[in-house]
Amino acid sequence: MRFASPLTIAILFLAALSDQAQQPVPGTPTVTTTAGPVSPLPVPPSQTIPLTAASDVPSSIAIDAALLPFSVAKRIFGKEVAANYAVVQITIANHNDKASFIVQSAKLDASHWLLNGTFSGFGTPEKVKTGAFGQQDEPGVVSSTEARLVRGELQDAQPFSARNWVVRGAIAAGSIASGFQFLTMSTEILAGISAYGNQVVPALSALWPDSTQAKIDRISDFGFQTNHVIAKSDIIIGFFPIDHFLLPDLKKIYQKAPAAFFNPSQMLLDKKYRPKLIQMLTSAGAFPANSSDEQASTLVTAAITEYETKVKASGKKLSDVSEQSLVILSLLNRLSLNNIRVVVDGTMNVDTSLVPAILTAVNLSENPTLASTWKVGIHKATITGSFLEGGVPSVLNADSLGITAVTVDRDNSSDTKMALSYTLTKDLPLGTVLSFLVVKAGKDKSQTVSVPVTLNYSPLPNISGVTTKEDATTPSAWAVGTHTGTITGSFLSGTIPSVKNAALGFSNIMPDTANSTDTALVFQFTLTKAVPTGTTVTFFVTRPASQGKDQVVSNSVDLAIKY
Repeated sequence: MRFASPLTIAILFLAALSDQAQQPVPGTPTVTTTAGPVSPLPVPPSQTIPLTAASDVPSSIAIDAALLPFSVAKRIFGKEVAANYAVVQITIANHNDKASFIVQSAKLDASHWLLNGTFSGFGTPEKVKTGAFGQQDEPGVVSSTEARLVRGELQDAQPFSARNWVVRGAIAAGSIASGFQFLTMSTEILAGISAYGNQVVPALSALWPDSTQAKIDRISDFGFQTNHVIAKSDIIIGFFPIDHFLLPDLKKIYQKAPAAFFNPSQMLLDKKYRPKLIQMLTSAGAFPANSSDEQASTLVTAAITEYETKVKASGKKLSDVSEQSLVILSLLNRLSLNNIRVVVDGTMNVDTSLVPAILTAVNLSENPTLASTWKVGIHKATITGSFLEGGVPSVLNADSLGITAVTVDRDNSSDTKMALSYTLTKDLPLGTVLSFLVVKAGKDKSQTVSVPVTLNYSPLPNISGVTTKEDATTPSAWAVGTHTGTITGSFLSGTIPSVKNAALGFSNIMPDTANSTDTALVFQFTLTKAVPTGTTVTFFVTRPASQGKDQVVSNSVDLAIKY
């Protein structure tokens, strides 16, 4: 008996699926709504896998869904997210000029998938009794995790990434070494410690940057959030827990070769995954338990050939196909993830008072790099975004921050811009984060609250000059011993002075915090040897790493020594 080649098998099987189950073949997206083209995807289509998409809103809404493979999701959102979630990019286009689309949920409908855990014909689980306003979800449905929870998961994992372990370890080693400088007077050792802390550690941070914050920002920007408003078109990312619908071994296959789940017959053409497919079909009872891989492949070929000759070519019914062939084809068909649909629920709303304000940025009218901008007094700012009209601005934790009288300037505000003023009753410390939000009240007295937009008071330190307490034009100012100097500039609070010329004999450079201000940093330093005239010393300051932020380094200033 003669059988078709593996390539022929794959082609025949794809044709069988498209004709019998009317499921989309990977590479050809299927959209159940018809409202014209949608906007381009942010991830190149060549790096995504199309999914069937559906929506419960009118035809003015078009949606398109694409699965991001593990490698792509890892690069964009991080390993922690990619390892635990099926990341789906959903493009939503609103072609209604009079109403906005409010996304209320995004979910995977796996009710037609073989491995969803439910079986039609056995009835659905008995519904729980609910009150007049109670509802319950449907079986076989996996809802997207909200972006704020995914973001929190990534934030919790951030400190324990390999990069942050190494950088924090390097910083800790430098701090410990600096604390034991008193044990030696060797200029070589002291210079080495200073060079390690001032040069090696910052270089390591720059060479191996922490990209986690960028990934967190992407989750905030694109991740699914309830009541997400789409005026024209936008993209949301759904995060569906993989452990909810795949066992560990199947999860590994999904992460390494997701195409195997969309077209299981392809596994016959791959030596690595062919035994996996045969094992799954054998475990499901499609083949005798003692069948070899070659015998199982032969049975699959025979099943597809029988389907092609009896059903497609001769127009017969599926009941005319042998029972064994029907079992094989049914299992392969229902194993495909093409049976899973991405469903978006939402509502069309023209009452903009019920639409949460969308904040994109907040800008201060004063220069945020000046300390006066963050001191006691009346200050002004402008929030930009959309659906701002009728909203009331506020600042999170305003009482503890000393912020009062947040007032809108209605004459200079619009639906996309909100001019406001606020009063600071106390100076804000360096590192303060202001979180602005807008609350709107609907006609039915319900309230909507925007997603906050933040403004950080963390400008880079800037130095403009260096002086010494002693007359810098005399030899005694640069002789062996302890000396005092002052660095002037701005945003110097919390910084540590350093010199780039460690080999000149500078050691134990310590800030005098009690006598320093935000514009003048007083410090002491020890010279282990005299600095000769004609030498140029380069000073700079650093702000130590804290709360997941890397060490910050200022500009440098040269001091020419002449005596």
